[in-house]
Amino acid sequence: MSSRSSTSSSSTLRRSIAFGALLLALGTLVVDRAPLPAIGFFGGEKLAEKELRLERVLEEGPVEVLAVGSSLVDLGFDAAHFTEISGRSAFNMGVSGTDTYWQSLYLREVLVPRLHPKVVLFGFRDSTRTKSAINRQYLAAPVLRDAELPGGEVLAHIASRLPQYRKRRLLDWLFPDRGRRGKDRVDERGMTITAELHRPKVEGDPAERHRMYDDYAVSAETARSTFEDTLRFLREENIQVVVFLTPYLATTFRRGSTYTRETLTSGPDDFPAWLTRVTSEANVPLVNLRYANGLSTDASLFFDSKHVNQLGAKPLAELLARVVETGVAPPEYAANPSPAEIAAMLGPFDADGTLIRPERAVPIRKLTCTEESGLGLAHAVARIRIETPGDYGVVLSTGAPAPGASYFLKVGDGPYRVWDLPPGPANPSGTGIPFDGLFALETGEQLLELHARKNVPLPDARIALVPAAK
Repeated sequence: MSSRSSTSSSSTLRRSIAFGALLLALGTLVVDRAPLPAIGFFGGEKLAEKELRLERVLEEGPVEVLAVGSSLVDLGFDAAHFTEISGRSAFNMGVSGTDTYWQSLYLREVLVPRLHPKVVLFGFRDSTRTKSAINRQYLAAPVLRDAELPGGEVLAHIASRLPQYRKRRLLDWLFPDRGRRGKDRVDERGMTITAELHRPKVEGDPAERHRMYDDYAVSAETARSTFEDTLRFLREENIQVVVFLTPYLATTFRRGSTYTRETLTSGPDDFPAWLTRVTSEANVPLVNLRYANGLSTDASLFFDSKHVNQLGAKPLAELLARVVETGVAPPEYAANPSPAEIAAMLGPFDADGTLIRPERAVPIRKLTCTEESGLGLAHAVARIRIETPGDYGVVLSTGAPAPGASYFLKVGDGPYRVWDLPPGPANPSGTGIPFDGLFALETGEQLLELHARKNVPLPDARIALVPAAK
């Protein structure tokens, strides 16, 4: 009797364990297949949403083309349209609020080992760092920690499915799209579709400041070296890489704007020169679409002045598809700043057809301008034959007062320099006003450019290149 009771109890226990295991398995399967992102594991809702969409795309087949970057890519690259026109499966893994440092790490440690893409499209902001709070949140997320461990790809894949990372209220489980109406959403291939097509950015928005730290998560050197390491890794893996800059609205390129000044002078941190050097050394095309002909002039294609919307994301995808196919950047977009960008900032101009010698003055033409765009302001351009290498200075002469006059000056190679003229008569002693700086020039033809930043008339103004005094 006692034996039968013991056997019965053991059988009941085994059935309970089996039933519990079945419930656990079913629960895990439900959690795994639920359309709820693992926000806690990935560090933020946007990345978790994209990872969820990526899983669904991978069920159809491998991803060949992967785009990474910040909000400029997140809102601006239509991976679905790219897939349609190129026949190559693409996905948008651009994440708003992130910097080049995080993007490089996530690409190298998480995405490439799992996806093995054939092509990586790496989009850049105007710097490699950001002070955003969400960027630090992503950096501290479990996904990066697990991915860097031995066997990290497998560990991260398993950990992302743990139920604790998908904690939700009951209503969220029953209605996954609850509360999403009227908000931004992520489409099936990772692009964020904004609830509004156009929303001008308000400078100094208190809400924006609230989401920012006072300092950066890493140094500029660390951010840049991490990208360079990732670029070498991609090349060693025989992955085609295209570095690109997304389009801005044409109003961004007004000659007096901060963006124009920082771009032409290579910015406070020499970012344009660094990106040009790194991509050139890696033999990777740098496609500068900041001013994209036919796109930047159409305000209907922009969410704000620096983000294309879902309408503008289609022509951008078409431009990038052509670059991926040919492997080279179109000539008008193949520099930083690009020829198209410089033309938008300074207007079309040509050097004089004849060579002149140093110390011959060049007149400044188009001294007045009423165009709101800033094009057509005063400028002087000439080709100068240098027969003796050495240091040369620039002198401007005019008998008229020039309060507030400011110029972009360039002689030979290198970035433009800003020349702010002192107030008062510009030529009180007949010797002219010298530019505070010298240009080291080699023999041969050199191009001299002077472009007014402001509409300040300088009647009878002339500029000359002169050898430095010894």
